Amino acid sequence: MRLKFNITEDYKKAYEALKFAYNQSNLKKEKVTLPAIDTGRAIDLTYCFLHLGEIYREEDMRKYYEKLTGINTWRQPRHLGTQFGWNHFIGGETLPNGYKLKNGEFCLWDVNNCKAGYNPDRRLKDPITNEEFEELKKRHNYCCANCGDREGTFSHNCPSKIVKLQKGHMDPNKPLTIHNCIPQCQCCNQGSINDWKYRKDGSIYTVNRPEVVMRNKDVEFRKALYKMLKDALAE
Repeated sequence: MRLKFNITEDYKKAYEALKFAYNQSNLKKEKVTLPAIDTGRAIDLTYCFLHLGEIYREEDMRKYYEKLTGINTWRQPRHLGTQFGWNHFIGGETLPNGYKLKNGEFCLWDVNNCKAGYNPDRRLKDPITNEEFEELKKRHNYCCANCGDREGTFSHNCPSKIVKLQKGHMDPNKPLTIHNCIPQCQCCNQGSINDWKYRKDGSIYTVNRPEVVMRNKDVEFRKALYKMLKDALAE
């Protein structure tokens, strides 16, 4: 989707450098596409290119995106590799230098070749068929696995919206497949991007991003959390 924002000279120069590197690489032959300069994915890739070979976190990319567009919205760097073909690594994967990325860490290693195992034909297809998702929705009684709102009714969380169930990640660090999917209403899907890991029934079983707990500003909560972590790490 094209965005309306002020394309600064610094951003333009960085994007043009990315474009030059892309044109000198094998990526085009491997059917990896370079998005237009005024798109969200171009901003994300430009950020990665400026930090090529470096480890970053989603919030770092989000700050860069907000600086350019004035919009603070979650980025989804996990899709850059398996879905779009860039040689981009996510938490749990091992970089060519042998370092295994921790949960929440990302890295664009280079812009020479596509991601190992990238299938450009698969990118054109939805990894979850309509029949599979329909069966999944049926098992959940056509309700959001998180909030319970039924498809086709007014949302309780977003009263002006009619619930439309979407494919949500159970584990946001893994590719979206039928085995890593729950039906979510649009409010829950957009509101919880990358924050949690879910069970098959939609209940939360762990925090995915440590930054989530820091939203609680209560001093006593933070003291208790600090003590728990300190004791746990001392064991």
